[in-house]
Amino acid sequence: MSFTARMFNNAFFLTFVKKGFVVLNGIISLMLVARYFGPAMRGEYMFIVNVVIVGTTILNLGISLIYPHFRKQDKRAKNLFVSYSFLQFFSVFAHFFADSDFHEECDFRYQCVAD
Repeated sequence: MSFTARMFNNAFFLTFVKKGFVVLNGIISLMLVARYFGPAMRGEYMFIVNVVIVGTTILNLGISLIYPHFRKQDKRAKNLFVSYSFLQFFSVFAHFFADSDFHEECDFRYQCVAD
């Protein structure tokens, strides 16, 4: 097996490349945001990004954290994981549309105004 094939079959190497890509992408996006948005819009952008990060962390419900453990015990783990992920997505999606406050128009500089 060649050196390149061994590198791309190594989970550590692929994780390292992925993390490097994420860091590089973050640096480039922050440079573009700082250059073209200015201080006021940059603050709004960072607020929205942080809301998305917190929302993703809360709405994840730990499903992705249990997958490695679950994969070792059951051969059908991938199919079950995908099914549970879709179920989670649609239940959260349905919850947002069932919420009566979802239909407000919001401007982050001011308060929300109901329809």
